[in-house]
Amino acid sequence: ITKQFVDFSFIYDINFSFRRKWLHDLSHGIDHEVVTTRSLPKSVGCSKNFLGRATLTSSEQIKRWLLCLAEEIFERLDVDYHQHQRYPTRLILYARTTNDPGYIGGISRTLPSNLLQFIGYGNRSIMNNDDGNCSNTSDLDNKLLKYTSQIEKLANTALVIIKEVLFKGEAPEIW
Repeated sequence: ITKQFVDFSFIYDINFSFRRKWLHDLSHGIDHEVVTTRSLPKSVGCSKNFLGRATLTSSEQIKRWLLCLAEEIFERLDVDYHQHQRYPTRLILYARTTNDPGYIGGISRTLPSNLLQFIGYGNRSIMNNDDGNCSNTSDLDNKLLKYTSQIEKLANTALVIIKEVLFKGEAPEIW
């Protein structure tokens, strides 16, 4: 077995001195480049992994977590709406269906566009009126009921799509 050595003498070349200093500074956490503003994120997401013993095994468990994820995505989109005055254009569901760490596949589906009509349009302010005070009780109850039904509609649609893709619509009670 012969050892081959790489010639690094080019590092000491005068033309490389700028790069050498830049690499040295960068390796020590020093960067003199001008800071630029970031562009807006193009997507908002939320996810939850259930690996090992935490694997979801029933339709009821899956529906409960889809409700939690739907509520979280509502909140994130609402914050994005208030910060950047923009609306979602697509809602994509992704699910991986195995515990095997080597498995990289899954299902990905675009959810129906009619679900977008109520996402991100001022959900965060649902319990406050314009002056920041709580609305009257019946008005507040109506708004909360509408908000909750929208979250449930999103979660139910996601569950139906998962069942259709994985089980052709006939999911067993225990997965």
